[in-house]
Parts: sequence; C-alpha cells; structure tokens
Amino acid sequence: MRKSGDKFNEALAEDGSKPFGKFDDLHNYTARLFKTEDILRANAIINSLRICDPAVGSGHFLVSALNEIISIKSELGILADKNGNCIMQYEIEIINDELIITNPRNKDSILEYKLLNGRPSKEMQHLQKTLFHEKQTLIESCLFGVDVNTNSVKICRLRLWIELLKNAYYKEETNFTELETLPNIDINIKPGNSLLSRFGIDADLSKALKSIKYDIKAYRGFVNNYKNEKSREVKHGLQKIIENIKSEFRTEIGNNDPKQVRLKKLSGELYTLLNQTQMFELSAKEKKAQKDKQQKLEADIAKLSNEIDEIKTNAIYKNAFEWRFEFPEILNNNGEFEGFDVIIGNPPYIQLQKLDEQIKKALEQQQFETFTKTGDIMWIPPPVNA
Repeated sequence: MRKSGDKFNEALAEDGSKPFGKFDDLHNYTARLFKTEDILRANAIINSLRICDPAVGSGHFLVSALNEIISIKSELGILADKNGNCIMQYEIEIINDELIITNPRNKDSILEYKLLNGRPSKEMQHLQKTLFHEKQTLIESCLFGVDVNTNSVKICRLRLWIELLKNAYYKEETNFTELETLPNIDINIKPGNSLLSRFGIDADLSKALKSIKYDIKAYRGFVNNYKNEKSREVKHGLQKIIENIKSEFRTEIGNNDPKQVRLKKLSGELYTLLNQTQMFELSAKEKKAQKDKQQKLEADIAKLSNEIDEIKTNAIYKNAFEWRFEFPEILNNNGEFEGFDVIIGNPPYIQLQKLDEQIKKALEQQQFETFTKTGDIMWIPPPVNA
C-alpha cells in the first residue's frame, strides 16, 4: 500500500525535500507553495496517479475517487485552473458522494452555477471551468476501469460523462449561449475479463517493439491525441492506428511466447534427430535410445501444440483482457508494466467447485493465489507501484 506522500517523495527526491510520511506533512508542504510553477507541479504529481477498478460495474468507486481527489486538492490548497490560479475562497467537501461547494462564511448556502441576466458571475465562471477541466484531466489520466459486462462499461462511461456534465460551462466567446463541447472520455473504461489474459504482463515486449514502426512512447502519443481530438474523421484514423499497433503487439508477443519458443526448439531438435546422417550403423541399444528420444520429443511437441491451440481457440479467452495493450499509460518506454498506484473495488470471490471444468483450467493457468485448493479465489490484481 502506498502512503499519501509517496508520489511527492518520488517526484521531489532530486530537490532534497524531506520525506512525506503523513498527509499533514504534505499539507504543510503545499501550504508554502506560492509560485505558479510550484502549484502546477504539485497538481501534475497528483494527476500522475493511476487508479484502477478491475470490476468497475457502474463506476461508483471511480466517481467517488474522482471527487475525493478534487476534495483533497482543495484541502491541500492547490486546486487550481490551468494557469495555476488557485480556488481558495470556497470550501469543497463530499456529502453522499457529491461535491458540495460552499462559502465558509455561509455554509448553509450551496453554490451553484447559474446565469443571471444571461451570464454567470466572474467567480462562478472561474470555479465551474476549473472543476470541469480538473474532472476532464482526472478522468482521462487517472481513472481506469474494466468489466466483463459490456453494458456495465457503457453505464460507467455514461456516469463519468454525467459527472463531467455537472460542471459544463457556457463559453465566453459565444456570449454564454453555448456550452463547452464535452470530450470523448471512454478510452480508459474498457470491456474484458480482467481475470484472464493470453499473455503475461511480464512478457518481453522488446522484440515486438523492434519489429513495428512505433514504440511505446509513440503509442501513448496516439492514445493521448485520440482523447483530445474533436474531429470524428481524425479520431477514426487514430483509432485505426491504435488497433493496428495492438494487433501487431499480439502477433509479436505470441511469436515470442515461452510456449512458442519452446515448441520451435523441440521441433528443431526433432528435425535434427530425424535427418542426421550416421557414419556407422547404430547398435540396437543406440537405436532404442534414439527411438525413445524421438517419441518423447513428439509427445512434448504434441502437448505444447495442444496447449497453444487451446489458448488460441478456447472461448474462455475470448474476452481476455491484455492490460499492456489496452492501457499504454501504465508502461514505461521499454514496454515494461509499471502498474497502478491504487486498485479499488471488492475482489470477486468465485466458488471453484461450481465452475465449469474449462473455466477452472483457464483460471489455474493464470496462477492466482487461493485460500485452499477447494476455497474461493481471491483475485490478486496486476502488480502495483508500491
């Protein structure tokens, strides 16, 4: 489990700052930030958090996390617009999972974004725009979700979209007659079975990276451009590039999968054995040893081939979720899985005894930890930055 100041400890290590052990230490640090660049840097550190709900459902936990981060920024005194101008004059708290904004001098009066005589007050316009862009940044950069139910994914996307809509604002350039265009925010909420994957998250991507014309940094760039692009035509082109990169990753990683590598090795040994020329006639003992070796190689090859074919064709893996392909934001530039900072949600408890044999076998291949061989699986999520 990461401590509240770990992100700041990592980011500010080169500055020689004292380690942050508690939230109060962090609060004392941010209270002394007055320069715009320092305030923006503190926001960027928090915005680098990666939070994942691997069974996201309707997205309740992610919405809660979204509002909590905004509330924490406010408490630290660093909730600011994109220019580093802080929102200091209001009190922001969470009540029943809703962001409630009040004036400290009159806590009974909840502030709302309204147009008076065709325009909002300057202060409320600034507050609404700040909250809108804060939510957009956090939704696009920090929140990740997966669910096996495609309808749940749609509901979660809609719920986050509505959460952003709550802070939609009228644009000054249209004389407050048009709302700011809502961006695409669905890219970090995806359908799939987060319990299963065809490829291990520690599979070597280096060979795959060398064989395609894009690297991980470029891939992340395409994903980021897709998030921020408003033209449907351009977005469609970016989506095609992204899907092609993922397809090439799958192909290359599949070719370099340990099972595939071992299959090639065994096949090579069998070919050499069957095609080697002998200068002298083999003895009966040597012929038997050669025959035994041939039979063992053929048996091992058949077993491996069946395992590979089963993974490729098994319907169980139809919705398998490949974390590194779908979320390049959690990879370093070498394609290594760096993981999430926070995993939220209830782990799915599964009664092994009642599962279909194919599903049991597929889950066993994932090497999940269990209480006992007959007990329920408690899902251990992908590696976390700890």
